[in-house]
Amino acid sequence: MRADMSGTRASWLKAKAAVLPGPHENTLIVTHLPNISEAYPQDAVGLADGGALILHPDGRGGAMIVARVNIDEWAALATAR
Repeated sequence: MRADMSGTRASWLKAKAAVLPGPHENTLIVTHLPNISEAYPQDAVGLADGGALILHPDGRGGAMIVARVNIDEWAALATAR
């Protein structure tokens, strides 16, 4: 990565995660672990391939981590009602 790009992806990701979705909507952002690690370094510790951080916009320009989902948990979540 070029030195002048450092932090750019993290800033973009954090800004997008902070946007409140419309009523009855969710926002899904798919990215790679290096981007997540740069934007949320402490929360991404131990996150493996296929894992996810679930965030909720706080309404003040930020987002808080509300859950972590590991790859082996996706199937159960897909069938849960």
